[in-house]
Amino acid sequence: MGIARQIADGTLDLRRIARSDDPTAHRHLVNIRSIGPWTADLYLLMALGRLAQRWAPWRAVAAHILWHHYLSTRGGSPVQE
Repeated sequence: MGIARQIADGTLDLRRIARSDDPTAHRHLVNIRSIGPWTADLYLLMALGRLAQRWAPWRAVAAHILWHHYLSTRGGSPVQE
């Protein structure tokens, strides 16, 4: 069952996920069809404001550096021409 249907019919309780610790929330999210580890991590980071707490207040700088590293190692350019 997809995420939209689970939210609509109440089988997915996003408030319960928000109250869970990171490993439990992550595990619950990846058990949902079409949500993988990267999507679960991104949800925890962007929607719930979790992960990388020890990097504060430099999280945005770290994200920028990591994206540039990723782009350079995959052979892409951070700026599209």
